[in-house]
Amino acid sequence: MHGISEPQLPLEGVLELALSPCRERLISKYPVLNDVLAGRVPAILYPAARMSREAAGKLRKCGVQVIAFGDSNPALWNKTVDGLEVWAPDKIASLHPDVPVLDRKSTRLNSSHL
Repeated sequence: MHGISEPQLPLEGVLELALSPCRERLISKYPVLNDVLAGRVPAILYPAARMSREAAGKLRKCGVQVIAFGDSNPALWNKTVDGLEVWAPDKIASLHPDVPVLDRKSTRLNSSHL
């Protein structure tokens, strides 16, 4: 992603974690997920595509605080998709550097969340 340096977690893994018994394996790899899934730490979903939109609804039902979508498409920035604002990568990096980003492709995680 262009310029995003905050934590990024694999979206498929988070859905698996939230909806099945594989929690321990993913939490051991991404400890911040325990707080995300408990609703103690908010999360941003990236990108604002179909899978993320579907995941947002499922995660919210599980008590996850999804605060926005991130996307590299300027046509989506500052628009609302399924009740959540879409933020540019630079906005996420500058205004929310410590908020975990649940990304459908990435498995990178900022060391501050390890």
